[in-house]
Amino acid sequence: PGAHGRRTVEESTARVARALGVPDADVLACATGKIGVPVPHDVLLPGVDRALKALDPRGFGKTAHAILTTDAF
Repeated sequence: PGAHGRRTVEESTARVARALGVPDADVLACATGKIGVPVPHDVLLPGVDRALKALDPRGFGKTAHAILTTDAF
């Protein structure tokens, strides 16, 4: 990614790591959506915060649905 994308990835993974109490290196960034279209920093980070607040040990099904791809084959 470019400098802005790299900063967004580093900030988002650091937020998740802090919330989970793990090292930053243990959090991997992944994305769904259109390939090559960056997610704006000011959209992604609040979304990370909302996702962290919504964590639920029984939420696997919702998580699996949330990461479905939009790619057409």
